Amino acid sequence: MPRGTNAPMVGGYNQSVILDAVRRAPSGLSQVELIEVTALSKQTVSNITRRLLEDGWFTVVGATAAGRGKPRTVISVNAERVHAVGVHLDPSITTATLLDLGGKTVATVSSAAVIDDDPRASIARVATLVEKMIDESGVDRASITGVGIAAPGPMNIEQGRLVSPPKLIGWDQFAVREAAGELFEYPVIVDKDMFAATTGECWARDHADGDSMLFIYVGTGIGCGIAINGNVVRGLSNNAGEIGHMVIDTQGTPCSCGRRGCLGRATDPHRLYEEAVASGLLSPRGEPHDFDAVHRGLIQLRRLAEEGVPSAIVLMNRAASALAEAARMLVSLHDASLVVFGGPFWTGLSEHYLEVIRPALANAPEVRSILPRIESTILGDEVVAAGAACLVFDAQFSTRLSAYQLAGSIPSTPSVAR
Repeated sequence: MPRGTNAPMVGGYNQSVILDAVRRAPSGLSQVELIEVTALSKQTVSNITRRLLEDGWFTVVGATAAGRGKPRTVISVNAERVHAVGVHLDPSITTATLLDLGGKTVATVSSAAVIDDDPRASIARVATLVEKMIDESGVDRASITGVGIAAPGPMNIEQGRLVSPPKLIGWDQFAVREAAGELFEYPVIVDKDMFAATTGECWARDHADGDSMLFIYVGTGIGCGIAINGNVVRGLSNNAGEIGHMVIDTQGTPCSCGRRGCLGRATDPHRLYEEAVASGLLSPRGEPHDFDAVHRGLIQLRRLAEEGVPSAIVLMNRAASALAEAARMLVSLHDASLVVFGGPFWTGLSEHYLEVIRPALANAPEVRSILPRIESTILGDEVVAAGAACLVFDAQFSTRLSAYQLAGSIPSTPSVAR
């Protein structure tokens, strides 16, 4: 939990600290409890909570008795006060979601028919998908405070521009933020998919502030987000975590980069599906890059492995072992206390993969004494889209001082102007 300060110049930061503390407490907090967790003075907490109550950010949910005297008033965040839109641009499927400030998914929609090699037309279809979702949700548009868009890297974050994304043909140097900003009436933030997912996981996990967390993204591509005490590590060019060409087996399958045994090639869900079809384990369900076909096919492949079909076990174990080896390297490098897996293809693979990954890490000599928790995302299949919405909240209500200095204090009413 970030600690507050009573310096007047950072009153907006203190406001964010209090808002975040109440948001993280599902049953609410009293002012006495807020003073304890934020280290702010009684007067500062009283002034800020009164203002946030008056502005509709908090609601009174009850009172608790604490010995003699007046019962303590318990306040909770008014989750419906603001909403944020999150969009995940995966080469296989586009997902949009609408979150309230409490992190609840109000609406979500996915489509595999949005993205193609015409980026400007694709973004227009994304905007149409989002607008329809908002209309059908019934949410007051005035409460929507921004749109977060997560896309594959590499990326020029400052310009909101993609840089040679490997599986988005025609998108090189396309300015996603500028194009989307012309279509939405809300502020637009663009970030890498793995950074969005990591941000969302930190927002959703109460204990994330005490973790060194790795988020390993399993989608059409693969990537790794790193968070230390809830702060995402971005690197010099904002492109940390590009692990697709990490070599995990020098005798492995040749990669498009010219080397052998690259992680992205070894764990590619589409390749796994194609090999299962080629070996006769699966019947073709559609085009090799059709998301629904691949997703359903991999679930069937996992079931065959669970039933003991040897060739299915070999295919699943090979990909899972490659992922386990990458996780071992990353845990050793970052001394991580928590490893989270997620992404569009993760749910169908998770049960089998975790049965391989957990013992592989437990038996690794260099990590036995620091074995991290190994878990699936708590945000489900929409983790990246939900994380993209959390990017908006993070930019406006973050308790990280560096983000606060960039984003400014909490607005008394949500801003919808570009």
